[in-house]
Amino acid sequence: MRLVAISVWFQLLWFLAVLGQSHYQVWLFALVVASYVWLMTLGKHFLSQAVAFSVVGVLVDSLNQAGGLFIFPSHFIPLWLVALWFAFGWYANLMAARLSTLPHLVVIALGAMGGALSYFAGVKFGAVEWGIPFMTTFIILMIEWALLTSLILFASKKEWFSNQYVNN
Repeated sequence: MRLVAISVWFQLLWFLAVLGQSHYQVWLFALVVASYVWLMTLGKHFLSQAVAFSVVGVLVDSLNQAGGLFIFPSHFIPLWLVALWFAFGWYANLMAARLSTLPHLVVIALGAMGGALSYFAGVKFGAVEWGIPFMTTFIILMIEWALLTSLILFASKKEWFSNQYVNN
């Protein structure tokens, strides 16, 4: 049951970020901070891993924008996207132990496809534009998300995670 609740919460944060963008980013930041406050009750290792995943995501998307893959109105990735990455770091951290029990190639393939499709949805909702052709961007995103998913699985093997919070 916790697995479903955590997933639904992340999806709500995703929709708030992508559909609300800068209009609702104050609410988004508040809800992400609340998520991290709850995460801190689970232990410091949970917090540090969530922040680490978030920072990696922000760096990847910053490079994507600098390289012309993404087009945003400003020279930096928007604050709502930074908040979304922190929401994803929170989510990935809580899901890592559960995901590590599944066949890794399946998890990596689903992570690659899901991550790329998430950005495609962002394009359709007007949250981002792609600066290069669709198929090229989609393949690059799939590769990035395969690597990010692999990182999450690798980190879960380091015993930084406990699946007691998502077992139900």
